[in-house]
Amino acid sequence: MRSAGAAIILVAAVGLVAGCGGGSHARRDAVNQYFDRVDAAQQQVRLEAVPIEQAFRRFSTGRNTTSEIHALVRAQVALERVHAKLQRVKPPADASRVHADLLLLYGLQAEVAGELVAMTHFVPRYDAALVPLKPAHTTLVSGLRAAKGWQKIAQAFERYRLSLTGVLGQIDRLTAPSTLRPSFDAERTALRRSVGLCSSIEVALAKHDAKKTAAGISALSGLGTEKAVTRARSDQAAAAKTYNAKLVRISSLTRKVGHERDSLVGTLG
Repeated sequence: MRSAGAAIILVAAVGLVAGCGGGSHARRDAVNQYFDRVDAAQQQVRLEAVPIEQAFRRFSTGRNTTSEIHALVRAQVALERVHAKLQRVKPPADASRVHADLLLLYGLQAEVAGELVAMTHFVPRYDAALVPLKPAHTTLVSGLRAAKGWQKIAQAFERYRLSLTGVLGQIDRLTAPSTLRPSFDAERTALRRSVGLCSSIEVALAKHDAKKTAAGISALSGLGTEKAVTRARSDQAAAAKTYNAKLVRISSLTRKVGHERDSLVGTLG
């Protein structure tokens, strides 16, 4: 899923320097000098505005090419460097508000870029890790239909448990980006619960405990582990919405910085 709207954000975010007029007014001169320092700090993003814009525009919650990932990494590095440079700029009192918002703006853009880079690495690996779930569930269903006697039924659940354990081992090696972490943690918890339920079902079958066997199977069905792939797709769509919401916030903050700058020009010009 490609995300739209990034193009207008980075173009609007650069070029914030505004002259506040000439003369020797101390406050006006201090603000002019401040904006000169801001302009110098933003130089890298100014020069790389087009590739940064394209990197944001081309991001996908599905697959991204190697060149697209590299472009996002470069965008993240550029934005983080500008943010770090701006942190070293000491604003005069008149520019304290616009400076705070500039830091927030670049910090948010760098955060978004970092999140996108993390997602380009995480999503393909997560999707690949979940691939065995559907065939494992299909094998369980067909195995239960063909099973004769409690031992065969227990073997079907054992095979399913081992498949889930393998998937769990794969996703335990992953680190989810913050946008996807709640759903990722919930899915991992569900898988662990499913593995535990399979074990309890196997024990109940070995003891010929029909009540506990039925309760375990009911609980396992309720977890719907085989639907994890569908849920992962839904979670990625939700992450794209969250990403777009951050872009809206960046756009709003960009306009705010512009208004604050213009207010300074009007007051001190």
